[in-house]
Amino acid sequence: MEGALPLSSLRLLVPPLRVMLAVMWKVVRQKNIKHYGKVEEFVSLVTGAIPDILTNRQMRLLTLGLRAKMTLQMLCSDQSEDLRRVTTHLDSLLPPNSKELQPENEALEVNFIRLVRKLLDDPKGREHFLKNVFPVEYGPNFDTALETLVCEFFTRLEELVLIPNFKQTAVWISDTSSVLEEYMQCVTKADDLKVLLKSEVHHGKMAKMDSSE
Repeated sequence: MEGALPLSSLRLLVPPLRVMLAVMWKVVRQKNIKHYGKVEEFVSLVTGAIPDILTNRQMRLLTLGLRAKMTLQMLCSDQSEDLRRVTTHLDSLLPPNSKELQPENEALEVNFIRLVRKLLDDPKGREHFLKNVFPVEYGPNFDTALETLVCEFFTRLEELVLIPNFKQTAVWISDTSSVLEEYMQCVTKADDLKVLLKSEVHHGKMAKMDSSE
């Protein structure tokens, strides 16, 4: 892929949190459902620390969207083990405070759980659903809506976690010699740094700087 950099080199340029967001964004854009669980874990971790990063409804739609795609992916499998995993996975679809929700607000999760349980008990109905209903109701439009929510979530997180410059960062680093020695180890990673500096991205940046002088 043109412009791609080794992860070891990319980590020298981009803050770790932004790399994490970028990787998870690619996972969602590529519809790599096997990794949706990790994305959902990250979303839960962040919302535990920053509860108001999105509205309650947005968070429920985002979480349900990720979990629904994982559940339906397992439902598509012919393996009995995957179908058993669907049953144990359903409990996680209800939000922790679901007992406090009004019936109409709980409908999103409850209706989906009822649908999946019905499909588990009806092989013929499941076959019809996966062939005719799933591609429409959980197809491109569903994926686009999920991408929009993930993008909004990541964008707000980036806005909240500001990236400091080198002088601000220096204030947070201890003056202890052992700590400084630990940080200086990254300077010895000459190969990773060389790949980064020779990349087309930085050649273009330098060209822009030269032309602006």
